Amino acid sequence: MTLDSKIIVSQLNKLGVSKSLLNNWLDEYKKIKNEFLKQQWNTCISNCGLFSEYTVAILKELYEQSPINQNNIHFDNFYKDCIQKSKPNPEDEILLLAVPHAAKTIYTIRNKKKGAHVKAIDPDYVDSLFVTSLSDYILSQFVLLKCKGTQNDVANLIQNIIEKKFL
Repeated sequence: MTLDSKIIVSQLNKLGVSKSLLNNWLDEYKKIKNEFLKQQWNTCISNCGLFSEYTVAILKELYEQSPINQNNIHFDNFYKDCIQKSKPNPEDEILLLAVPHAAKTIYTIRNKKKGAHVKAIDPDYVDSLFVTSLSDYILSQFVLLKCKGTQNDVANLIQNIIEKKFL
């Protein structure tokens, strides 16, 4: 586990999210990045789907303060629970609307891979590029809104995610 991963796990665990769930979430994120770098588009997209499931489970644990059975994550139910929660401030708007919608987009792409695409370019590459970037966005929002530290520390952590140094 990298130092960046340890910081994220430590910070979000203090807010009530289980270490096991956080470690699995970050492991999937790292798999996404590695598969993308290896140009394994289908595997990358598949890992993004699991990353999305863990994302909504983390939000559910964070806002409900009760443990989630990781073997029983129902994406659609958890997604609906998140977007229906009260959003009294801008942070909650991001975490309970933007992040779940981003996760839903990834999940939909992963589940609907038989759709029509222009064949001049590998459609899996295009989808993989998009879902990988969306995964960066999701992880960055958690760091920005929930990880405490100096502005410089948080900025460096997000920069590592954006520059693909977070592996």
